[in-house]
Amino acid sequence: MLQQILFHPGINQHIFSSLKLAVENMRRKQDRLCILVFDEISLQSSLTYHRKQDEVIGLEDNGTEKRPVLANHANVFMVKGIYRHWKQPIAFTASNGPIKSNELKTLIHSMIEKCQSIGLEVIATVCDQGSANQAAINMLLKDTKEHCLKNNIDNRYFGFLINGHETVPLFDVPHLFKGLRNNLLNKNLHFVIDNQERVAKWVHIEQFYKLDASDPSLRICCKLTDGHVIPSKINKMKVKNCTQVFSHTVGSLMKRIAKWNIEDNYSLPLEAMDTADFILFVDQLFDSLNLSRKSKPQAKPLKWAVTRQSDHKKFWQYSLKMLDTMKFFSLEKQKLVKVPTIKNLIFTVRGFLYLRSQLLTKKNFKYVLTGTFNQDALENFFSYIRSHGVRYTNPNISHFTSSFKSLIVCNFMASHSPRSNCQQDTATECLNNLRSFLTDTVVNDVAPDGNCNIPIDIPREISIPKRVKIARSTIVYMSGAIYRILLKSKILKNCEICKSNLSIRHGAVMDDDFIEARQYERGHLLKPGHYLNFLMNHSLSYLFYLIPRICTYKNISKILQNILQHNLNFKVVNCPQHTLGEKLCEVITRCALYWWTKQINRIANGTDSKFARFLATNPNKEYLDPLKLQAYEKYVACKKSEKHTLRL
Repeated sequence: MLQQILFHPGINQHIFSSLKLAVENMRRKQDRLCILVFDEISLQSSLTYHRKQDEVIGLEDNGTEKRPVLANHANVFMVKGIYRHWKQPIAFTASNGPIKSNELKTLIHSMIEKCQSIGLEVIATVCDQGSANQAAINMLLKDTKEHCLKNNIDNRYFGFLINGHETVPLFDVPHLFKGLRNNLLNKNLHFVIDNQERVAKWVHIEQFYKLDASDPSLRICCKLTDGHVIPSKINKMKVKNCTQVFSHTVGSLMKRIAKWNIEDNYSLPLEAMDTADFILFVDQLFDSLNLSRKSKPQAKPLKWAVTRQSDHKKFWQYSLKMLDTMKFFSLEKQKLVKVPTIKNLIFTVRGFLYLRSQLLTKKNFKYVLTGTFNQDALENFFSYIRSHGVRYTNPNISHFTSSFKSLIVCNFMASHSPRSNCQQDTATECLNNLRSFLTDTVVNDVAPDGNCNIPIDIPREISIPKRVKIARSTIVYMSGAIYRILLKSKILKNCEICKSNLSIRHGAVMDDDFIEARQYERGHLLKPGHYLNFLMNHSLSYLFYLIPRICTYKNISKILQNILQHNLNFKVVNCPQHTLGEKLCEVITRCALYWWTKQINRIANGTDSKFARFLATNPNKEYLDPLKLQAYEKYVACKKSEKHTLRL
């Protein structure tokens, strides 16, 4: 059933066709308001030949352009409702390393336009602080400013315009606070409260933790562990390891202990009050920006829904003044610097202030939950991708695409992934796709390449291969394997002439050594004829030269078969009733594609050391496979990275 649905990087029309049906059933306008969340996931570099799609999977592909570069990242886009709780992954792209900012900007623009075309209104975008993300957002904001100047429009917008509709860019709040913590680990933070300069230091938090752990049987902050406080042991990906340190419990107790006027080993210096005040402020700010329920808790007034009467606006305005004074002292530069995390946090708080007025006044929202404006839903989706197929934690592009398809079609997503690095997200309702996916007539909007006759100059050294005896024996052995595959076809089962054409020999001695050596007493290895061996020998020379140079094309098998049949006479094995040559060309091409992708993967994984020795003994790289060189360079870079990590 899943094979009937073809997915590819970029915009898949059938996803939006299915999404459009769900949007049409949304009665309230607020239900159609959503955010666009995007992030990248690291994958394994690996190539796969997909026979049904007739293309090589695992190369760089942004949906409009495919490049002959091994991909090791997928950039995923998801839309998520902010009033009615629903979520839906809509697209992904494959890239080598993080996606380029220009491409990301184009993709954001295209995704928002596509969402608008089916009736959704993208009110905001959410992403982490990746350099490409920041650059893409800045380019979109710059385009809006230029548009307003060009058309003499007053630029009163906080976000960027797509088809006249404003979208507010935000940074993911949990990532911002992790960045704040990571900077504090090795730099002191200078800030101002009530016109008084303060300094927050991580060493004060370590001192407080050691004081609390001085009596292991009696602990007031039992949640804190070495993984929360000791810099060398901190898991920097876990949000809770950050927020449990920046909590009201830790801040209030630190402040009280610092006030104790005692002089012994079980006390904190008076200056630790500055760090405690910083922790209390960060705790309030995180609560106000990460609301997931509308009920008001008794203890924390900022940890409930944003309304017209709530104190969030006043607190955010105060937060902006305080954040604007924050600077870290850089030991390298020996001066105070404002790190990108603080700049992005200020930008995000301003964005929430702007969205508050837009949603509560213009969109008639009764309340706003700021916790819906984060990427926890996408992080949970990544956790399910890595756990799909019995905890396959390091998928490649092919496995990722398969899992992506299964999770979308079958709606296996839950609101939380156990042991993940995010809390339970509020978007628990996924749009139901199965019926519309299977009944939709547009299941594949990828247009096949119309031109299968691609002009490529094949060097004389390739067209007339010169092989040593061990290579010739290997070709004969592989030809026998092709012969055995063809015997299973309907043509050869009832035609003795076709069988004879594949096995006939003209008296010349062939290199059957490997077949004879590997033949068991009751084995079924076959000895090929001269016609088959000749075609196999020259076909592999052509194919292993052509495949890496046209691997980005769709219908790659058909293109290769046309080139082979143009350069080689496969009709020599035909009989009056059957065109066996076409079938032989198809089988050789398909097998060569599988063999080639397997060789690339073995080189990239380091399990094929023969290629490294071949490079050392053959300095001439004129006719070498460029993808194999890429795979080998990736493996070498990975080994260097592992050695560097071990040294650290």
